[in-house]
Amino acid sequence: MKFAAVMKEEWEALSSGHFPLALILLFLPLFYTVLFGLVYEQDTIKHTPLMIYDEDQSSLSRSLITCYNDSEKFRIVGYADSKEDLDEAIIRGDAMAGLMIPRDFSKNIRLGKGSTVGLVINSVNNTIGGNVQKNSYEIQKSFNVGVSRKLIQGLGILPEDAEHLSYPAKIALRILNNPTGGFTPFMLTGLAVQGVQIAMMITMAPLWSGKHVAGGSLPFPLVFLARMVPYMAMALLSYGLLLAGGCFLFGVPFKGSPWELLALGLGYVWNVAGVLSFLSSISPNRVLALQLPMIYIMPGTLLSGLSWPAFAMNEPSRLYAAIMPIRYTAVNVRNILLSGHSEALSGDLLVLALFGLAAGLLGMGVCLLKRRIWGGKGGALS
Repeated sequence: MKFAAVMKEEWEALSSGHFPLALILLFLPLFYTVLFGLVYEQDTIKHTPLMIYDEDQSSLSRSLITCYNDSEKFRIVGYADSKEDLDEAIIRGDAMAGLMIPRDFSKNIRLGKGSTVGLVINSVNNTIGGNVQKNSYEIQKSFNVGVSRKLIQGLGILPEDAEHLSYPAKIALRILNNPTGGFTPFMLTGLAVQGVQIAMMITMAPLWSGKHVAGGSLPFPLVFLARMVPYMAMALLSYGLLLAGGCFLFGVPFKGSPWELLALGLGYVWNVAGVLSFLSSISPNRVLALQLPMIYIMPGTLLSGLSWPAFAMNEPSRLYAAIMPIRYTAVNVRNILLSGHSEALSGDLLVLALFGLAAGLLGMGVCLLKRRIWGGKGGALS
């Protein structure tokens, strides 16, 4: 049997049936891209439910409430009559945050004593909690500058000078690579890359488990490689589709080199194919051949470094992440797209290539051992 004939046989298995598995391999990652893109369509968290407790009931306290009400970041859902009512509303989930304006708020500010506004946050979701703190800080800063400017103007100082005195040290903020702080550029492509791994797992593991391939006069290593090529080619095409979907459908920036992304995609699918080959080779049946990879890749998103950086992980987590292909792929994809380069790319490509080769060789060794033990009759990928 020729190398091309083995590839053709595997491609026919991949593309046959009423619902060919090739469709899963090709379009599942794109489906995840669209699904996650729709989830993050708002890009930033807006209209966080906010409860108000205003003990002061002054024009100045109402001005502060208006600042929150006019911001798209918050949505006022009600007014509490006491601190206990405010806490209960947040605990019930009626609001995710509460603003407490103390008695004599206006009086103390006009006397120059200052006043402390309370902010209560339901941090059961840390993402919302962090956004509430950041957005409240911005609103409070604008409010404080406005109030200070009016107080200074009341002393007979010109408006321009009053503005400088009320906010003497301004911050000129420049945010690079993801200036809006949006979730779409931050998470979308990395999550979709995990979809490539899932699609390869669904298609490769069940098809290979328990399959007998004689290969004729073709050396078994070439038979083994020929069976990997159709899956890798389809997975690489799927990888390209998900990147195109992220950029064209959801506006993810594309600042880097397409050749670097291609090299990263090749390394990734090579690595995943090698790992799946090994897991398939040690599986006694088709069910376990699907379950083992599932157990292996489930923590992938968390350990990829997308949302929780690798340097902040503990040692066991870093060690487990080190054997996951997505650990060397997802963050590099994001860095290339958003900033135009990734410092870790060359080293991570080398790890992907060597790790994939080692896993594939182990899988091949197991298959050869099975062929020797059972005379080529049975065993995953044997």
